[in-house]
Amino acid sequence: MSLTRRALLASTLSTVALPSLSANAKVLIRRTYVYGPFGQIHVRVAHPETGPGSKTPLACFHHSPGSGRLFDPWLPYLAKDRLVMAFDTPGYGNSAHPNEQPQISDYARALAVAIEELVPGKRVNLFGQLTGSLIAVEMAATRKDLVRQVVLSRSPVFTEETRASGVAEMLKRHAERKEDKTARYLVERLERGLGNLADDDPPERYIGAFIDSVLPGHNWVYGEVAAFSYRADLNMPSNSQPVLFITWFEDDAKDGEFGRISEWTRGAEIIPNATPLNLTGLGNWPWQENPEIISNYVHSFLDVT
Repeated sequence: MSLTRRALLASTLSTVALPSLSANAKVLIRRTYVYGPFGQIHVRVAHPETGPGSKTPLACFHHSPGSGRLFDPWLPYLAKDRLVMAFDTPGYGNSAHPNEQPQISDYARALAVAIEELVPGKRVNLFGQLTGSLIAVEMAATRKDLVRQVVLSRSPVFTEETRASGVAEMLKRHAERKEDKTARYLVERLERGLGNLADDDPPERYIGAFIDSVLPGHNWVYGEVAAFSYRADLNMPSNSQPVLFITWFEDDAKDGEFGRISEWTRGAEIIPNATPLNLTGLGNWPWQENPEIISNYVHSFLDVT
């Protein structure tokens, strides 16, 4: 089945009704650590003031380089009636660093251990962004006893050519950064990120994410290498759970540096029980600028499927 970008949006809006979500309900957010195969894993845990809520817990996995800070703006929305866990993937944020290059399967096993420590004996829903989406794909494929529903955001199915070129580029950057004794690459990243802010955006919108993402130093490519190496084409068909598949293409989108548009939409075609959704026009920083809109879609999907 071939899905155009307009069809992705239209097909989903016809089946998903948006509730009115509010951040007014009191939500408690704390930070804690759990133990995993690579050492301590840092996690933000949010839930209603009255308790963990009655809905299935939700575990959230960020892009790389990045951290669970990505989910800070919408935790007050999504955790109004359920427990939400936003993890720092091993090696990022405040989680312990792996000594060697992990694979997506390693990240998935580590985070599954952390989930089971936090909510023992319970099934969970997953939300993953970019690298985090592939971790969710792997966990859903290998831990059907643990995973009930999945939300994938910007989840690629790379071709062999893209996987090879992506890994090669990340390893090249790793080698260059390792030799950069003045850490100019950090300054360049900071300048680039601040330069992408709108004139009225506060610098804090980017600085926290920058700090979390560069804590691994030149090893911050670990997550990206794992993502480019991952065979999503082999594992997505095993995701039998209900899946909300979110893409972010504007109507004039073009193929980018890493992969063609078809590689970013293919998952909706090969996941057996996928509901496609294309989100556009939410700004350069949709997580910070429009957390209520994104949370509405996710919340609705989790509640009706």
